[in-house]
Amino acid sequence: MSSYFEQKAKKSKKNTFLKSFRNLKLVTSARKDHMNVKQIFPAILIGLDIGAAIVCLCCGDVKHAIYWFAAATLTATVTF
Repeated sequence: MSSYFEQKAKKSKKNTFLKSFRNLKLVTSARKDHMNVKQIFPAILIGLDIGAAIVCLCCGDVKHAIYWFAAATLTATVTF
């Protein structure tokens, strides 16, 4: 037979696990795999930044190409 405290500890561990599982379920259900309306402008900006970097690379301007790739990376990091 287990003591009162052991039973209480098992019950609290079970409750903690269930609460964390419920929170996990809420977080995963709130995740959206499609693009939000607020993310349209940053996505266009990322595309323009990459386009500018490609144009700079074609013209041989490596410094500005690195700048535009970094701008696209920063925008993607902040947005997504």
